Amino acid sequence: RSAGNYRVPGSGKFLPGSFTDGLYAGGGLSWVGARGHLGVGVEGLENNYGVPGGEGVSILQKQTRFDISGELNQPLPAFKRVKLRFGHNDYAHDEIESDGNIGTRFKNKAWETRVEAQHQAIAGWAGAVGLQLQRRDISAIGEESIIPRTVSNERGVFMVEEKKIGVLNIDWGARIENADRRPLDNINPKRDYILYTAAAGFVWKFAPDYHASINLTQGQRAPSIEELYSNDAHPATATFDIGNNTLKKETARNVDLTLRNNGKHFSWKLNLFTNRIADYVFAK
Repeated sequence: RSAGNYRVPGSGKFLPGSFTDGLYAGGGLSWVGARGHLGVGVEGLENNYGVPGGEGVSILQKQTRFDISGELNQPLPAFKRVKLRFGHNDYAHDEIESDGNIGTRFKNKAWETRVEAQHQAIAGWAGAVGLQLQRRDISAIGEESIIPRTVSNERGVFMVEEKKIGVLNIDWGARIENADRRPLDNINPKRDYILYTAAAGFVWKFAPDYHASINLTQGQRAPSIEELYSNDAHPATATFDIGNNTLKKETARNVDLTLRNNGKHFSWKLNLFTNRIADYVFAK
């Protein structure tokens, strides 16, 4: 894709910095067998575009992503199937000044691995257990280095289960996770968080075409790198961002009640819910 500066209607002039040039390529390969499959995929892009009103500033953006996905049926007697997913994303963009020099260079490398094993039914319960790992290395170097180079890691284990008892469907899930933030500037403090998430739902079919349900959830979130460590002007958003490295984890609690009718000629739904968030993180 390639486009020059836009012509301003009725003026015959061009809008400086409105050009864009882009290149994208991707491909994948998959093997499928009697008991499962395994696939890999790679994609990359490179964009060079101007910033209207940016006094000759342009952005050079590059990204490469690599993914592996697989599934194996009946890996062990206790499990129906195992799913595997791995991804690596390498992103960078340079803010090029009008003189051709790099004003700021942003880099963001991320890795993610997820393994999920669906077990055989246990006393009527069907579900899965799993492990998820994430790593992120982010930096901003130059005039707009609003955050220090920081490495974050997240490690979580989870379980989800469901069971039908007569006219009642029950499902629940739980997850425990350790998240850390490691700035490499020897100035900002390291932070560690233990996060707990739990959810339960009940659906009762108390009459033909009528369902009543209740869902209860609690989720926790660790502050992002930007929320903790930002400390500089950010011209792209016309703000001066100041993080807070003492932020606590957010905790959200939700209750959702639903009454539903699915009739032959019409349907309706009544929904009541409440949502409460403690230690909510927001910009001001």
